[in-house]
Amino acid sequence: MGLTFLAAGTSIPDLLSSVIVARQGAGDMAVSSSIGSNIFDVLVGLPLPWLCATIAYNKPVEVRVATRACVCGCVWLCGCAWLWLCGFGCV
Repeated sequence: MGLTFLAAGTSIPDLLSSVIVARQGAGDMAVSSSIGSNIFDVLVGLPLPWLCATIAYNKPVEVRVATRACVCGCVWLCGCAWLWLCGFGCV
């Protein structure tokens, strides 16, 4: 339950800033802000604690995920990123 409030607490400021910027006429900046913050969370926010633990304990930290939802989430993330890149003509 606490993680749900934490997720909402970190997402609401992103939402509000995107809405404000979009109302000012910079829709591309609003979209890049929302996508950029999520990409930063996945690429830095998730691996950084594991890197710190590996350095602190001086041995690799093993993380086991016992759910298939992780695979599904990764497929959705990669698919959405691919569609986003196709929309801008980058692929």
